[in-house]
Amino acid sequence: MVTFDSPELKKLVEHDNQILSKGKIDWEAKILPIANKIAECEKHLTVPDVALKLYSEEHPEFSIDKHKADFEERLVRAKTELTQLIASISDKEANDRIEALANEIKNWEKQEGQFSWKDVALSILELPERIIFDYDRCPDCGHSRIRIYFHSPKWTWAMMCGKAGEMAICPSCKTQSGLFGIITSA
Repeated sequence: MVTFDSPELKKLVEHDNQILSKGKIDWEAKILPIANKIAECEKHLTVPDVALKLYSEEHPEFSIDKHKADFEERLVRAKTELTQLIASISDKEANDRIEALANEIKNWEKQEGQFSWKDVALSILELPERIIFDYDRCPDCGHSRIRIYFHSPKWTWAMMCGKAGEMAICPSCKTQSGLFGIITSA
């Protein structure tokens, strides 16, 4: 069980603090899970048919064709995901803009009813592919707003108080507009 003073929670908080202190998108953390998915699919697709036939004899509900089709589909999805990620990594101008935004807002002062700007900056660095610059106009000041996918820090999910959803932020007013499609762990 994770508690406020548990080592697991401290480790999650420290990980988030390291990301914020670096102020860089952690592409390695995004690539490794996809690479693992690809390796897992390829492993399942190279199991000899003889072994699959033996398994299907013990488990009549198992279908070799269905098994192979499932892992071929997963492999295609993972390779597509990797291709999209590589395109994101290659867009240096966009990445520089994203990192600059995160590094700017992480020190903003939190206003009543808002999430911590550090948590918003962390979401930006962890989910750069979910950012839309020039999303719409701020109803208060008329400046361009940015839409991000906000995901509260991992420790909040471990403590059953996590929140996630689409958020619009106005860099001019330094305001956050609600979460759309909100997900909560509580």
